Amino acid sequence: MPVLGQVLKLFPDKVNVVFKHFPLSRHQFARVATASVIAAGEQGKFWEFHDALFDQYASLNAEKIQGIASDLGLDMARFATDRDSPRTQQIIDEDLREGELVGVRGTPSLYINGRKIERGLDRDSIAREVDRELKNLEKSK
Repeated sequence: MPVLGQVLKLFPDKVNVVFKHFPLSRHQFARVATASVIAAGEQGKFWEFHDALFDQYASLNAEKIQGIASDLGLDMARFATDRDSPRTQQIIDEDLREGELVGVRGTPSLYINGRKIERGLDRDSIAREVDRELKNLEKSK
């Protein structure tokens, strides 16, 4: 199970995840991969597609992206329509602008309540940061 899923299981009903897309311009297939994960999400397969992309990120190409969609049993016509839609492109553009405003330089980047976590993106480090933030919120009540 990916790290984020593990952390969410540690804090059920206490943590919300907001996922923002930040395709790196230096990666040839980043934008199409981002559009594809959004399109997969329209069919309820966001995280499955996301995880498959990250498993293959070093050798990603258009055929592999299509293969992931097919392997997940997506409606391929709908997938293509959603992937290429202006709405999907708008989501990507808005997330990129927001990421640039807060100083995102690479992926993955993690923020907890607006504070960037600079290192330690493993399950235990993230869990410690979440726990610390939850305790701070409790103290401020």
